[in-house]
Amino acid sequence: IFFRFLIFGIFTLLSIVPLKGQAFTFSKDLLITDHELEDSSALSLKGIKNFLAENGSVLADYQTEDTDGTMKPVAQIIQNVANTYFLNPMLFLVMAQKESSAITQSEMTAPILDWLLGFGRCDGCTAEDAAEYRGIARQLHSAADRFRNGYLNDLKTRGYTISGWGPRITKTTIDGIAVTP
Repeated sequence: IFFRFLIFGIFTLLSIVPLKGQAFTFSKDLLITDHELEDSSALSLKGIKNFLAENGSVLADYQTEDTDGTMKPVAQIIQNVANTYFLNPMLFLVMAQKESSAITQSEMTAPILDWLLGFGRCDGCTAEDAAEYRGIARQLHSAADRFRNGYLNDLKTRGYTISGWGPRITKTTIDGIAVTP
């Protein structure tokens, strides 16, 4: 399910972020390279701020408490998390739009405040079950940690993730599409 949502999210982002002079061709088996996924410099702090502002995002000027207890603009938290975990900041923008419509939403909502990336909030989980992940900064830090130290570490050490996704391993998505990353 995770990869189905990631695929949807990448399409969402690609539809609103112009590629740098490149033609886009779709391949369900290769949406983004490892290098692109792990390129924390793909979007600068100014780029993140501009992206949020250009899309009318409520996050453009929003400040919140980071996990270190200090108030910071959301764009700064995104950049810090991306740099800390060596992940493309666009990953978090994609997830924010996919899970809470935060990129195109102009007013703050509870889903944005509490579950920006939908991290830790499974379909069968209650808000109480996922309380440790509640909040914008916790969502960003927790998701980044899971990507870097969970999914990407599993791919590096085992060749597949906990759900069985991996390079050259064909799996069928929940909607019946065979994908071979």
